Amino acid sequence: MWFGTDIGVVPSTEPEAFGMVAIEAMAAGVPVVAAGHGGLLDIVIHEKTGLIFSPGNTPALTEALERLASSRMLRHSYGAAGTIRQQDFFSLDLFRNLNFKLNVVYPCDQVKSQPKTFPPVAITISNNFKTLDRADDIFVQYTFTR
Repeated sequence: MWFGTDIGVVPSTEPEAFGMVAIEAMAAGVPVVAAGHGGLLDIVIHEKTGLIFSPGNTPALTEALERLASSRMLRHSYGAAGTIRQQDFFSLDLFRNLNFKLNVVYPCDQVKSQPKTFPPVAITISNNFKTLDRADDIFVQYTFTR
C-alpha cells in the first residue's frame, strides 16, 4: 500500500509510544508528516525525513501537506532519507542481530536460602554495531515484596 502513496500522514492527537505507521512509510521511501509528540519525535526528523507539526494545529498540518504536495523533489529527498533512517535504526534486521544473554550467577538452590531476594543476575547485551562503554556484564539485584 505504501509504494503507491506520496505522503504518509500521522496526525495523532494523543502521543504514541511508538509510531509504527511512520516506520512503515519510511521503509517504503515515503516522506512523513507527523504530529510532534510521543515516539514520533524520535522517529521522524523534521525537514530531513519528513515534517513535524504541532498536534491539533490544523493550519500547520495543511501547510506541511501543501509543502510536500507541491515539491516532488522534496518528497523524494525526505523519502530517501527516511528509508536510510528506518534501515539504520528501526529495521527488523537490526533487531534480529541484537544478542541478548541472561545468565543466573547463583544456582537456584541458593535462592531458597535467601527467600526475600532473587540472586544477582548478569546481563550481557551486545550488538553488531557498537560495544558497551562499561563492563560487559551489568549486575542487577531484583527484590520482591510479600
